[in-house]
Amino acid sequence: MPIAAYSPIPEDEDCNYEIAVNKKDYKTRFSYSPDGEVLLAIFGYHVCLYYDNLKNRPHGEDL
Repeated sequence: MPIAAYSPIPEDEDCNYEIAVNKKDYKTRFSYSPDGEVLLAIFGYHVCLYYDNLKNRPHGEDL
C-alpha cells in the first residue's frame, strides 16, 4: 500500500522520452505490512529498489 498520496503515470506518457529528454525521475514508496518499507526509484536509466526492515530498527534498548 502506498505511504502517501501519489499520482499514477498517465497511460499516454512516454516514460522513455521523459527520462531521456526531460531528465524526469520516477519515485514511489510502499508500506510492506507493519514490518517494512519499500522504495522504488528510477533515476535516468538506473533503477533503485530499497527495502527497510522496520522491525530491526533500534528502539533505544542498546543504550
